[in-house]
Amino acid sequence: MHSSAWVYGDARVYGDARVRGDARVYGDARVRGDAWVYGNARVYGDARVYGDAEVCGDAWVYGHARVHGNARVYGDARVCGNAEVCGDAEVYSANHIFSIGPVGSRDGHTTFYRNKNKKIEVRCGCFNGRIEEFIEKVAETHGKNKHASVYRAAAEIAKLQIEPLSTDKEAE
Repeated sequence: MHSSAWVYGDARVYGDARVRGDARVYGDARVRGDAWVYGNARVYGDARVYGDAEVCGDAWVYGHARVHGNARVYGDARVCGNAEVCGDAEVYSANHIFSIGPVGSRDGHTTFYRNKNKKIEVRCGCFNGRIEEFIEKVAETHGKNKHASVYRAAAEIAKLQIEPLSTDKEAE
């Protein structure tokens, strides 16, 4: 197998992590643990890929983004900014992720993404779980204040962005 992978700049790849194919890791990016970056994938900026995560195909992970756990980012997906994709995420299109911030009482970033079961999960501060659980937690934590309204609106936008359409013809 021909490999012309590059790791350059101040980027680091360590542990059992692997960079293969025509993949590039650069800037201050870090790839560690058992993570794999391959194909034409790009990981750069201050991005972090770790755990058992995979970034492959033509996917890019950049900015301050984090991909970890068993997450898989591939296809033409872009994970950027302060987005955090983790757990059983499966993001292979720009339409499988929605990130917003700074929002909420902690002025943080919240990331909604598609998991391997084609359901929406949310990463917000220390919360990581299904969108339905997130909405319940928001109501419990914030009641009906401004933060609750913003989080609920973001969840509705995420549903429109991420949930698959009923037919492929509608997607055109």
